[in-house]
Amino acid sequence: MSSTTTPLVTFHDGHTAPRLAFGTGTALYGKHASTAVTLAISSGFTHIDGAQAYGNESSMAEGIRAAAASVPRSSLYVTTKLGRFPQDGVDGVNVEASLRKSLERLGMDYVDLFLVHASSDHVGRDLKDIWNQMVAVKKLGLTKSIGVSNFNVKDLKTILADGAEYASHSLLSPPSHPTRPIPDDSDPALLAARDKLLELLDAAGKARGENVSRNAILLKWVWQKGFLTVTTSSKEERLRESVAALDLPDLSAEEMSAI
Repeated sequence: MSSTTTPLVTFHDGHTAPRLAFGTGTALYGKHASTAVTLAISSGFTHIDGAQAYGNESSMAEGIRAAAASVPRSSLYVTTKLGRFPQDGVDGVNVEASLRKSLERLGMDYVDLFLVHASSDHVGRDLKDIWNQMVAVKKLGLTKSIGVSNFNVKDLKTILADGAEYASHSLLSPPSHPTRPIPDDSDPALLAARDKLLELLDAAGKARGENVSRNAILLKWVWQKGFLTVTTSSKEERLRESVAALDLPDLSAEEMSAI
């Protein structure tokens, strides 16, 4: 288990979250997540990101319990997300009922962060009403923070009208760009940043080599931009590589700009 301290992002409500998270979507979508979650925690991850839509909250909880001997729930940050309601007009289906079902599956009294997964899940419903219900479950102590993901500007303006309470922040998958490919290991900017980081690590007497990779530098770049990152890798070496990136010195302004 790594002793590295994960950098935190501060939400608008004053709560903080680890910038590095392990996600149970994408490759684990609809699949049993226990083994992967336990491996992530043993590799040094303290933020576990799940969702109702992923269909594996129960196995995600199994993985957390399996790791409890070395990392108790109190040392973890757990996120889940509100999915699509079963159907319009179903009595008793609301945000609180939905979150309570998630908590039953997770075997927890609360989650650290509860997000509206996507505005498109609630077409035809009053988004402002859904957000007010999100605020209500926070006040009940069922979640410490609330937020959104996969929202467009129009829908954000809807829920933020009238000074609504919020704690949202951006969640990112591994770094990419819609019109520009991810730099490969021969990219001049990445090579220059890697050489500089190796020099700093040598000067500090720290281990060097495998923890200064393209992936590590790009993670550092995104964290310094102020974002959270979510990975779903099932390879232990990649998980530990991501955790090792937490110890890297900051990139300079010039390196940030070049990358």
